[in-house]
Amino acid sequence: MSSRLSAFAALNNSDSEDENVDYENTPLTNQNSTSIDLGVGPVRSADNDSSQYTSNEALNSSTVILVEGENIVHHQGFQLIGLNCDETLIFKGQYSVLVISGSVIIEMFELKESKELYVNASDLNSFPSITTSKSQQKIIPPFSKPFNTVIKVSNVTDDLNMNDISKLYPHLKNMYIPEHPLNKSTTTFGNWSYTFANLIMPEPNRISTTVSRSWKACFDQLISNFRRTERSKTVLIVGNKNTGKSTYLRLLTNYILSQDLTQTIQILDIDPGQPEMCPPNCIALAETTRPFIGTHDPQVIQSKITTKFIGFNSPNIQPLNYLYQLGKLLKLKEKERNKITIINSPGWVKGFGTEIMSHLAESTEISYLVQLSADHRDLDILKELNWSFETEVIKLESVSKLANVSTYSPAIIRNYKLLSYTHFDQLHRKFDFNPLIFKSPYMLPYIGATNQLNKMKSFAGVVGISAFETNGLEVSTLIECLECQYAALVTVNADEISLLVDSKKLTSNSKLPILIEDSNIQKVDSKFYGFCIIHSVDTKNQIFNIYTPIEVDKLAQSLLSNAEKLILVKGKQQVVIEEMYSNQIIKGDAKYWSSFGFECLPYLTPGLTTDVVGGKTVGVRRNIQRH
Repeated sequence: MSSRLSAFAALNNSDSEDENVDYENTPLTNQNSTSIDLGVGPVRSADNDSSQYTSNEALNSSTVILVEGENIVHHQGFQLIGLNCDETLIFKGQYSVLVISGSVIIEMFELKESKELYVNASDLNSFPSITTSKSQQKIIPPFSKPFNTVIKVSNVTDDLNMNDISKLYPHLKNMYIPEHPLNKSTTTFGNWSYTFANLIMPEPNRISTTVSRSWKACFDQLISNFRRTERSKTVLIVGNKNTGKSTYLRLLTNYILSQDLTQTIQILDIDPGQPEMCPPNCIALAETTRPFIGTHDPQVIQSKITTKFIGFNSPNIQPLNYLYQLGKLLKLKEKERNKITIINSPGWVKGFGTEIMSHLAESTEISYLVQLSADHRDLDILKELNWSFETEVIKLESVSKLANVSTYSPAIIRNYKLLSYTHFDQLHRKFDFNPLIFKSPYMLPYIGATNQLNKMKSFAGVVGISAFETNGLEVSTLIECLECQYAALVTVNADEISLLVDSKKLTSNSKLPILIEDSNIQKVDSKFYGFCIIHSVDTKNQIFNIYTPIEVDKLAQSLLSNAEKLILVKGKQQVVIEEMYSNQIIKGDAKYWSSFGFECLPYLTPGLTTDVVGGKTVGVRRNIQRH
């Protein structure tokens, strides 16, 4: 391997091997009597006291007892809390925290005076902890004694409240509800209720986010080296599945944003299975100016983003398309001075994973390669690829050994991300978890098969449909496969329509939409506007009836300009059965279908598919029945 292995490797065992080392009194740059050298100049000590950020022991409850009138004052919708140095609070639920005096550390991000932050602390992730940083004590009304920090913790607004997702998807019914009775008691005070609970007692199998000292030392030295150069820096995070790549991404991003190095960080998120910055089955290049705290909902946190539709949760199902779309994002990756980019890679470290890393190494300059593993062994991608000599390899212990607490399957987490995406109104910036079928769908016109390409270029609607991995399907069969399914709304340049359509297969006066081979759609650059769920296809009036959370006016304006042409593309992602067959529809007061003379939802029967564990989906064709 041509790249240099940094002396960080000597620090990797600092959390486990030598129990006799006094880490509390040993400088981070001299643990185990080994200096940390990333090879880009002399090492400087970190500016911040690491004790404010790190703990090798995971906390599972708050470390301070809150007493009304002494260090907490309840109000309707919010609480004022006074904290002294090193006191930590852990909340479960949804809330915003505003620092009135002093500052706090939340998942490696320093929230300073007069700054406010939205927090989604759910069971899907470890709970964020709020720890007081070292600041001068002050007396802040309504308190009569001094505190290092005074914070205001407020209920989440109704628009962003996600509690109702459990009504639609019962698998998440306890996502925000504390299990311990004492914790549950903190959600009310008199007649007031709160959208968060103070964890005064541990919750089963739940802990706060833990940052090991080796991770913190790595963050410190990266920051120190970032300060020395105005060149662009790229950090690539690699590791097997469930080794903490997304956790490392979030914590490093938060820490960088706390250091006043830059106001914007680029995130290249290339794991379509569980992406952080975009919906499942996609990859993205995003610019973020805000930290990632708790469960990250990218649709809530607005950022500049370019998304590419992959169609599957694994890169190796259509590897050529994956590499093509990845290449498009890499070309967009800016190389401005002092630009910091973090790449979150998929959990593939062998086979096609090696090809992905080779593609990255050839297409962009990797400044730092961070390997996360439980046993510190070199991954194959470190041995087999010719990384640049300038690439620093940093080997760290994975987070799974420290804090692997998630009890939700990957399928349920993906369903959560799909439902939170689909039910977030991007125009009005609010959640609505009523079943989509309660609403009228948008009517999206499509053009029937025609032998006039000019007519297609001037049409302001859907000019074609495509479905990945469906070779041999006819248009009439594809219609059934599209109904009650997710599809991507993508556009291509109007001048490239002729590259997509086989003119020999076009027929005049057809009421059916134009079928575009998936191999053709993957040859041209496309723009992803978002997902939709196809309610039905009206072939008589040539209309797709769809549900979508995107700002449809923006899409309409683009189509009316005739510069972009719209195509519906279906991947493998299936609609969660509760979307069409939830308790809100079949039970209780709703009785939705009875108003139409039905005893149950027509055309659909609920059923489990073998590829989803822990959640029902609507299968393609198999569960569609016609009278």
